[in-house]
Amino acid sequence: MSAGNCTHAISFNADIWGIGVRTAVYIQNLAGFIPAISALRDGEVASYELAAIETQSTTILITAFALVISAIVQARIHKLTIFDGNIILSLSWMNNTNTFIYFLLYVLQRAQAGPQNISSWWMDVKDWFAARITFADDESEESLGELYNVVSYVQR
Repeated sequence: MSAGNCTHAISFNADIWGIGVRTAVYIQNLAGFIPAISALRDGEVASYELAAIETQSTTILITAFALVISAIVQARIHKLTIFDGNIILSLSWMNNTNTFIYFLLYVLQRAQAGPQNISSWWMDVKDWFAARITFADDESEESLGELYNVVSYVQR
């Protein structure tokens, strides 16, 4: 089929893949590399640099989830096309690269501390979750203590 006979055109949805939306996502992602490059300039990743990049990555990750949730809502209400859904998923994955940058810098900071083993990584993950999760009653704390005992036993 030649291009002159083509009667089907892709409908343009500026709310999804207009030049403003794409430019904002591209600039946001390129700007995400600036703190990472700055942190690597001296060859070490300081804890305050890692905390700043974590905050930035979390904010951009929330934006990525918001894009996906808006796509789900639009698909249910306005009959989102497959092409528009593909654009949204691509932009969302692009936003997720900042989380990967944070992960690489976290690994670099851990490597600077010296050789690591899997149990020290497990303790870091467990401490991270424990610092962010609170329980409403004493029974939950007891069940978490039991879970901690089971996990400690499995590690041995």
